[in-house]
Amino acid sequence: MEPNQPYQPAPSGIDYLYQIAPPPQPSGPSKKAKIIMGIMVFVGVALLGLILFLATTQSSDTGPSPIKIAARLQKMQTISQTYTKKLHGTEIQDANSSLGAVLATANQSIAAPLTAYGIDAKKQAKAIAALDPSDELITELNDAYLNAQLDDIYAREMYFMIEDTMVMINSVYKQTKVDDMKEFLKKTYEDFTTLKKRFGALTGATETVTSEEETAS
Repeated sequence: MEPNQPYQPAPSGIDYLYQIAPPPQPSGPSKKAKIIMGIMVFVGVALLGLILFLATTQSSDTGPSPIKIAARLQKMQTISQTYTKKLHGTEIQDANSSLGAVLATANQSIAAPLTAYGIDAKKQAKAIAALDPSDELITELNDAYLNAQLDDIYAREMYFMIEDTMVMINSVYKQTKVDDMKEFLKKTYEDFTTLKKRFGALTGATETVTSEEETAS
């Protein structure tokens, strides 16, 4: 033992146990655990959105619904834009221009009312479009174009589609309790009424107004 060094007894008992014990681990979840928890939350939110979307679409498979109207409006705008430069007659060109303007406004305006049903029209655009695909009608119209019959066939098909969409609008208008959706449907129905007359004149269709068609007007 070196001189002048104070005597320090070796630790014993509880003091010794404290010295040899490993340092305490930091409390709370680790960084890895936090990352895993974050991923689980993200997946959970995504699944909830998917469930809401499927519930909205499947709950009304047998009839019209807000999301089916959104799908129809997307379909009609796609077709209108596709054949804008292929139509020849002045009257059908003018009617299609009016149709395109109405559809552009409708597709933009329906986004807000759809949020009340848990639907994001922008993020779910592809899924919505898949509910009412346009491939079959586009094939028919392409054949008509090749046979120099596009103007007549286009006018006829759009007239029937406008008429059918008005029936869908009326059905949803009677069912929905969402004020924003009712307002949207009423405005769109009024616009479609004018379009129906214009395309009907091109096809020679006779206008008939039923009590059901008057509901949203």
